Amino acid sequence: MYLIDLVYKTILSIANSDVRGNIKPSEIRLLINTTVEEVYEGYFYELNRIQNRSNKGLIESGLGNLAERIREKLDFYKEEKELSIKDNQVILPSDLRYLESVFLDDNEVELFKNRSSFNINKSLARKSYPIGYKNSSDNIICYPIGYKTATINYLRKIKVPNWTYVMVRGAEVFNPSASDFQDLDIHSSELYNVIIKTLQKVGINLKEQDLQQIMAQQQNIEFNQEIQS
Repeated sequence: MYLIDLVYKTILSIANSDVRGNIKPSEIRLLINTTVEEVYEGYFYELNRIQNRSNKGLIESGLGNLAERIREKLDFYKEEKELSIKDNQVILPSDLRYLESVFLDDNEVELFKNRSSFNINKSLARKSYPIGYKNSSDNIICYPIGYKTATINYLRKIKVPNWTYVMVRGAEVFNPSASDFQDLDIHSSELYNVIIKTLQKVGINLKEQDLQQIMAQQQNIEFNQEIQS
């Protein structure tokens, strides 16, 4: 079962059975994409909010687990890549969303906020203590020179979901074999959240338990149809 197909068909079924009238499939696909992006960006907002409250001494002990749950979901997007160094510069990948760390050999690079701070600390840099900063091209300038490769740990951008289809007798039929197909790029725990938030965009408000019941009914109907076919 592909997540994008489950989400798409569930939203289409609920939205188009509502008294508000039919929602076009193309509109639903766009809303799903927007929702997934919002959910992902929301992780960074929540972590920042929690950290700010913690710094002010406002966080309660129970909320510490909330930060851990968000980090667990962000780990879904964590990547580690080995990159070549050219002209003392690490060319960062195009799918980078948040840079976590950079290593030259086994030594973590001390990253400075700007070129000025980098230059001030150049005299302290050693092979065992490399330094760097992001330049205007968002690549990492490293020092000292002489390294050939770098290893970076980072959070990647989301892959834009794409429910692909073929037309059969005037109807759209799901086709995951298409070259531009992309399943939902989310942590599995966010499935209900994506559906609920997408439905809210068309004015339909459901609680998670209501959605679970609807999806169970829908799966039973599909199962019975497969047996009869």
